[in-house]
Amino acid sequence: MTDSLQKPPPHGDPQQESAWIAFSRFEWYTNISDAFPNLSQQLGYSSDGEFHQAMKQGAGSTPSSFLESIHNSQLLPSVSAQELFAAYTLRRRDYQAFSASDTRNIAKIIQNTLPRNSPVHAYALFHQCSRLAREGEAASALEALAEGRNLLVEHPSGILCIWQDMLLALIHGTVAAQNGDFKTAFEQLNTSQHLAEGLGFALTGTIEFRIAQLYRESGQPDRALEIWGCQKRLSDLKKNRQWAHISTFHLNAASCALEGKDTARAREETHKAKEIIPSIQDNYPRLIGYQYLREGEIATQEENYEDGERMLTKAIDYFSEMDVVCEEGLMEAKLALGSYALLQKDPAMAWAILRSLIDESESRGCLHLRSRALLLQTWFFISDDPPAAEAYGNILERIHLIQNPSLLFHALGNLLTYAIKHLDEKEPEMLMRKIESLKTRLSDSCYEKLFEKHVLKRFGETKTEDLEQQT
Repeated sequence: MTDSLQKPPPHGDPQQESAWIAFSRFEWYTNISDAFPNLSQQLGYSSDGEFHQAMKQGAGSTPSSFLESIHNSQLLPSVSAQELFAAYTLRRRDYQAFSASDTRNIAKIIQNTLPRNSPVHAYALFHQCSRLAREGEAASALEALAEGRNLLVEHPSGILCIWQDMLLALIHGTVAAQNGDFKTAFEQLNTSQHLAEGLGFALTGTIEFRIAQLYRESGQPDRALEIWGCQKRLSDLKKNRQWAHISTFHLNAASCALEGKDTARAREETHKAKEIIPSIQDNYPRLIGYQYLREGEIATQEENYEDGERMLTKAIDYFSEMDVVCEEGLMEAKLALGSYALLQKDPAMAWAILRSLIDESESRGCLHLRSRALLLQTWFFISDDPPAAEAYGNILERIHLIQNPSLLFHALGNLLTYAIKHLDEKEPEMLMRKIESLKTRLSDSCYEKLFEKHVLKRFGETKTEDLEQQT
């Protein structure tokens, strides 16, 4: 019987606990060696450099090469070395260069090879669900999470049990957000943050990042900007030479500033991201595309439309010409071009772009961007020259495709404005019922803020009370 067909051992080697505690706290192999100077030798390597070279190979493995490498005793002289190698294969240097299918294939090999009590199985489930959600399969990710967590074996180390629980809460919150359940998302992300508190886990920053994303997606960009613009967090990332994370923080802070119409802050954040391009361009080329995108959005907001169009087009070309097309960046850049057309007061072109984007984003699995495109379509109904009632009926049939409850709230508010002005009283009643149904998917405070913004401030207290009484 070959090694690949043998049953995996129930427990790891004596180095398993120390190896995974090191990984949980520092994650990247060079940082691990700095903090745990003897770990390389404990794992069977003659030097830190030999350990780094092996783990670097893991971060670039494919499903086909992984099967051969995991049984290579010269490359991986201990079982704990195999486990960490598998972790880096799952994580990868560029996270987005691996698909959910690739991750699932690696996870199957791991299940048949590595110790059943290894934390690598929880780590594999974490990445599989994350990539499923990123590819537009949030419901499938929730199913995989529910099924997979029941198969995990509890580790005897208390600290690693907490780390695994934190992983599961983090991915549950992330996937729930992608599935449009913001209330569960906030609860799970807060749980993961509480579990990680004071333990120095490397993924603590990821938890904060996901919370910031959720703030932005739920219509609270100011709260997100507090996290992405935090100087202490940025200082910690610089100490660990996490240049890609720093770039991402600045680019996301710029996006939040643009939403708040703070163009000067957006330009400042984008400039800071541009300064570190030499440190990330080889391993994280997609971030250069986002740099072009932000510059185009800034120029557009400053009404410098010629530069705006040029940079947005440059971003689209860059994303589409990458060796592995950055689907999300490509769709985001095209969506920004659609917004540009709206600002240019070219409704025909904007409508055509948005219609095309809705279909393309669905086919590419970028469902959160499809939601944003559908929201932009509802803008036409509050313009000076709104479409006919037939167009209202068409978009009403598709509005349930907006998975983000905050964007759905905004879209329903736009359609409610149109219905009050142009349609009979049954339509506003129906739209108000849809708005009220969002209470189950949003926190109470978030719902109240959105209600004030998209209903109360639009129609005033008297009209709002009338609408509420009719439902």
